[in-house]
Amino acid sequence: MARVVVAASSVGAAFMAFGPTLAREVVPRLGTGGAGLIAALFQVVAGCSQMTASRFVQRTTVQAGFVLLVVSLAGCLVTLAMGSAWSLGLAAIADGMGYGAGFIGSSSAVTELAPPQRRAQLASTYLMAGYLGSAVSTIGLGALMDALKVQGAMSVFAALLLASVVLIMVSIRRLPK
Repeated sequence: MARVVVAASSVGAAFMAFGPTLAREVVPRLGTGGAGLIAALFQVVAGCSQMTASRFVQRTTVQAGFVLLVVSLAGCLVTLAMGSAWSLGLAAIADGMGYGAGFIGSSSAVTELAPPQRRAQLASTYLMAGYLGSAVSTIGLGALMDALKVQGAMSVFAALLLASVVLIMVSIRRLPK
């Protein structure tokens, strides 16, 4: 489950950190506050998604979450190619939904699979994996943007996430259907 939270946290953190940059690329007249609304939209949708996804089965929420994370990155690439603020807003919504569903599905699996005497320790380890995924992706995507500019960095990031998602989807068969 650590792989799930790392992937979800990576995309979520990258969106919060670089969503405003993408917004300014697409709509240059946006100020910092306006561009920051993209990150806020992601956060609100992620929170709502976590509440909603908790009603569904773990495997379903994790799988749906990953599909939405991939859709959100595709939306970011479309945003850069077409210059559409609407596609960036839709990407923020898809990312928030995917992050929330992936997080709640994997965290509930950790809670369910852990023996009662180790739940707190495993929950802490699980969260630490998510924080590390956030840090590494934010630093890595920033370095990629410096080297490859926004379009190239997002393309590399999307390809890495897609490969990770495929590997994780194969490995989550232990979760209840």
